[in-house]
Amino acid sequence: FRPEVHFWCFGIFFDGTWQNDSNNSVPQLDIIENKNVTAHDLINFAVSALDTDGDVLVYFAAGLPEGAVFSEQTFTWTPEQAGTYSVTFFASDYKSLAYKTIQIAVSDQQ
Repeated sequence: FRPEVHFWCFGIFFDGTWQNDSNNSVPQLDIIENKNVTAHDLINFAVSALDTDGDVLVYFAAGLPEGAVFSEQTFTWTPEQAGTYSVTFFASDYKSLAYKTIQIAVSDQQ
């Protein structure tokens, strides 16, 4: 089972959880706010979650804009073009899944 493949089929994400084991606690993503950045400025932030069962968590992202990287729980990107970009972040213990979609608003350089 690969949750990133399973959930990508829906095509759009918001906030939520998914669970296939009622005895398992769903991971809880820490708050991730929408972001505002100016084109050509670096944006980077960490994504974290808590699993009250103590399960090891894996993290991944969907909808990364061109040039963006999500590695070791850290999103890093230097946007080249103004616009609004949606990115969904996931935390999974392979029994359940928490996810959050944020908007990254990129404005033109001033």
